Amino acid sequence: MVIDEAGASTKQVTEYRNLVQKQQVDFVVGYILQRELPGVAPVADELQKLTIFFDCGSPRLFEENTYKHVFRTRATMVMDAVAPRCYLAETRPDLKSVAGINQNYAYGQDSWRDFEAALKVLRPEVEIVASHMPKFGAGQYGRGDLRACAGASAGDPQQFLGSDLDSFLTQAKPRGLLRQQPAGIGRCRAAP
Repeated sequence: MVIDEAGASTKQVTEYRNLVQKQQVDFVVGYILQRELPGVAPVADELQKLTIFFDCGSPRLFEENTYKHVFRTRATMVMDAVAPRCYLAETRPDLKSVAGINQNYAYGQDSWRDFEAALKVLRPEVEIVASHMPKFGAGQYGRGDLRACAGASAGDPQQFLGSDLDSFLTQAKPRGLLRQQPAGIGRCRAAP
């Protein structure tokens, strides 16, 4: 059975309960977006149904709770956020400042939190000059957002999905943001 993941957490909890209680599924595999975690995971334990979050990178799933019936098949995004900082710390001894731009949803917010924590440990002298969180799906990045990133020694577009990725690249290129990126820094991913 396939259900649509679109909608608020309460909708997903209702869909999950329907799958387990009415449709009597044996197990549930799914959930890409972090917004479903707070609602679905405790219900999975309540209903004692094996549930696998196959692409949910938020570390909050198991850092903040313990579940008996919920599992994750991939690593958290922490290593995705910290690894480029290790690379940056080793390859850019001249680095003075960094700016970031992340989509304003759980993954973008958590990525930036992990980025800041790693940078403060690895390179405490590097100044974070800007952090921008445009609305997910907005597709527009104000001149101030991009200008602040372009003025930094390294810009850091953490995660952009689908058409937001296209829009970001189109708007960042004429401002020179893409020319200054050190190799390996500034990860963007297209939606599956």
